Amino acid sequence: MRIGKYMKKKIIKTCVFGALALCVMTAIFAFSHQTGASSSQVSNKVGKVVLAMLGITVPEGQSASSVVIFWGLTVRSLAHIFLFAVLGITLFLTFNSAFVIKCEKSCRSVFYAAACALIVSLLYAVSDEVHQYFVSGRTASFRDVMIDASGFVCSIVIASAVTLLTLPKGKITEKQNDGQDR
Repeated sequence: MRIGKYMKKKIIKTCVFGALALCVMTAIFAFSHQTGASSSQVSNKVGKVVLAMLGITVPEGQSASSVVIFWGLTVRSLAHIFLFAVLGITLFLTFNSAFVIKCEKSCRSVFYAAACALIVSLLYAVSDEVHQYFVSGRTASFRDVMIDASGFVCSIVIASAVTLLTLPKGKITEKQNDGQDR
């Protein structure tokens, strides 16, 4: 069986998106694997940079990572949201690209890609918290899973909406059309 040039590009695209998703998962794992003290130091360093860029001063006796920036979110919470938003987008792109290999892009394939990305992101967020439970100085928190979920849900919804808006109007795929012709 010979694979066409167009199909090879689709496969390569799927592999690249999948590799990016794995890189994001690896980064999240690496951050989660830091001890409590190490994690606090990194968060404070990043927090100082972010707060300096925003022109916010750290109140006396408070760590930079615990300063509320907006909507009650701290630098640490925003880091969770950002990392899991990137994970959600890369997983959506991976699944969306994979479903396009199997069949034409349609509303159904976008829905399946979004559902798969949501499920995998949620499972990864839960496994991340379970992993932290076993790391010295860290705890598992349902609140963190919810913060992570806010990142990946928003990014997957936005990516799905953008993808759906780019679909040709009224397009019926061959597989759908085959069932209607009979």
